[in-house]
Amino acid sequence: MSTPEKYRFALLSHSTELCDSVRRCLAAEDDCVVDYRLVPLGAEVAVAKELLEDGVEALFCYGGTAQSLLREIGHSLAIIDRTDMQVVQGLLQAKDFSRRVVLSTDYREVRDTKLMERLLDMEILHVQYANWDELLSGIAEACEQGFCTVVGGGLSCRRMERHGGRGVILEPSRHSILEALQQARAIAREKRTEERRHADLLAILSRLDEGVLCVDHAGEVVFCNPTAYRLLKVRPGTPMAALREHLAPFEPRQVLESGEARVDALVAAGKEQFMASTLPLPLRAGKQGAVVMFRDITTLQNMDRKIRSELYSRGFIARHNLRDLKGETPAMRRLAEKIKRYAATDASVHLYGETGTGKELAAHSLHNESGRRAQPFVAVNCSALPESLLESELFGYEEGAFTGAKRGGKAGLFELANQGTLFLDEIGEINHATQLRLLRSLEAKELMRIGGARVVPVDVRIISASHKPLMDLVHNGRFRADLYFRLVVLQLTLPPLRERPEDIPLLLRGLLDRYGKGVRTITPGMLERMRNYAWPGNIRELFSVVESYCILLDGKEADETLFAELFAERAAPRPAAAPSPPSLTASDHRGHLGHPDQDADLKELLERSKVALVREALRAHNNDRQATARRLGISYNTLWRILRGTPDDGE
Repeated sequence: MSTPEKYRFALLSHSTELCDSVRRCLAAEDDCVVDYRLVPLGAEVAVAKELLEDGVEALFCYGGTAQSLLREIGHSLAIIDRTDMQVVQGLLQAKDFSRRVVLSTDYREVRDTKLMERLLDMEILHVQYANWDELLSGIAEACEQGFCTVVGGGLSCRRMERHGGRGVILEPSRHSILEALQQARAIAREKRTEERRHADLLAILSRLDEGVLCVDHAGEVVFCNPTAYRLLKVRPGTPMAALREHLAPFEPRQVLESGEARVDALVAAGKEQFMASTLPLPLRAGKQGAVVMFRDITTLQNMDRKIRSELYSRGFIARHNLRDLKGETPAMRRLAEKIKRYAATDASVHLYGETGTGKELAAHSLHNESGRRAQPFVAVNCSALPESLLESELFGYEEGAFTGAKRGGKAGLFELANQGTLFLDEIGEINHATQLRLLRSLEAKELMRIGGARVVPVDVRIISASHKPLMDLVHNGRFRADLYFRLVVLQLTLPPLRERPEDIPLLLRGLLDRYGKGVRTITPGMLERMRNYAWPGNIRELFSVVESYCILLDGKEADETLFAELFAERAAPRPAAAPSPPSLTASDHRGHLGHPDQDADLKELLERSKVALVREALRAHNNDRQATARRLGISYNTLWRILRGTPDDGE
């Protein structure tokens, strides 16, 4: 194990006697080297700065010198205390020569000379000075008043001796000197720890892929990592002073003066462009510098491509565009035109359409046509997640927010979609609590993770979709009106397949190509049958029937019998509905019972009757659900399930 390097200390004093006293006291200390400096009065600050720049780790100082250095430097000082007891001892020693004594101290040193006069039964003249001239004049005036003995530092004593008097030097006690030594060691240890950390930091900066330049308090370059040499096209090993000409575009001088960071600025240096941040940085005790960190634009573009690739692999990218929305009918052309117009804004868009009409394709197209196309596209099917999970998936959570929460927490889909698009499919299925939280996030453009206390700003364009008319859900009390108006700023309605049967051949072309089938695979009779069918499952149902046909066709060119069998199995007409019972109330005009579906069975009609009764009771109680539940003799949860359309298991 190597021997630790000895500490480097220095003593600054105007008195040879003080130097000798401290030297004798520290003679046995072998872990330090002390430089004893005699300095003229007024020169102590300049000498102290020079010593610290030269690597001295701590400065011993005493009396008036300590006061000067505290005011001008304020750090790296090990002050040797001068106590009242030391002053009293010096006065007692001077009393042996005279009962009238001058006490000479720095002007900032406060002593209760009146109390000392009473205790020692002597007359004390306190001469305080701030500079050499004041010391000379003070001693001269005291001599004119008949004082011939002085207690103070070496300069005061020598001046009194020139006037024919006598001086008693105030020397520190051994205890005070050793206490100052402990201070000096602590200062040195802290500096060495800081220097090690500083060296570790520079080692890390040297290995970064970013260019790094460190400047000192004067704006001079003190560190340049290999990447910075390469990006600035400067030969490695070039003297730091020669790098000054490359600094100006990064504006370290402004950061040093203001103390405020300059983050992610586009900087032109020579013929190159960089994305740069300039930050204030403490370099060492008492010194403030700055660090410049920068990357060239090409590297950032490569990083962006990697990020896009990662997002793609995680599914956070829109894979479809307008070309995937097949159709030549007027309705589809109008839809494509609207998508282009709506994509040019950041307004929320709601997609309404039956199941299988291509709402997700439209959402992908909106994103890819927008200015956010290079940012994440995050899609979530709100009906596919349990209510207990949906909120944490959307907004994220902090560690320990609930049992089973992932260590370190988890970012929600809102955060993952920041700067991009969040597609909320089947938005009508979310509960009221999540609706309220979603509304607040959309209005404030910020969110708070579950279990968190930190607000996270988000910039997300919302696209929502539903196969149910949202306004009907608002009327039924299942969807908040204020959230509806926030989501449905713009609306796109996707036409069902039965309204555009002319597009069926175009839709099938790509599917047949995928299975290596030609257009003759579908005969005119099959095509006519498809055109005359209502397609309740829309394009998804169409593809399901035709895919089954292509798979089972074997090597035949066409097989109308096979197609008829598949069509009969997969697209069989529904049984006729039973006659509907009379409407419960004449006021029920929303289709619960007054206009029953033709294919509704008895169980469904009974469920609708229950919903109609509950809604009528709600209206009678001004939408007070607690009061309505009490009036109907059911629990609040049962009332909620009925309104949600969930089968009730009974009370």
